Amino acid sequence: MGEPEPRGVAVADEPRPWELPGAVPRDCEPARGHELGLVGLASLVCGILAFGLGATALLGLPLGLAAWALARSDLTRMRNGLMDPAGWGDTVFARESGRVGALLSAVYLVFWGAVLLLC
Repeated sequence: MGEPEPRGVAVADEPRPWELPGAVPRDCEPARGHELGLVGLASLVCGILAFGLGATALLGLPLGLAAWALARSDLTRMRNGLMDPAGWGDTVFARESGRVGALLSAVYLVFWGAVLLLC
């Protein structure tokens, strides 16, 4: 009589439903696209308002950079199957709005920095 197989060890012929196309492992990280989307949207609003209010650029730049970097990281995790891809669309929105918000804030800060240096 052969040795019993140890528990918790996968057998080569055993089906692995989490490896099927479109399947998500149950122990992967939850999507946080909605939360990142709010941070990206806040950055975008601050970047737009900077051209009228000015000081919001100081908040829009770090918010945008954070949303952009975190969303890029989450999208990579989703591609690798380490994070639930349910929030893919929200995460893409967060990446793009964070990028645009950071860019608008940076343009405002560079423009006024140059104006102050030249005056």
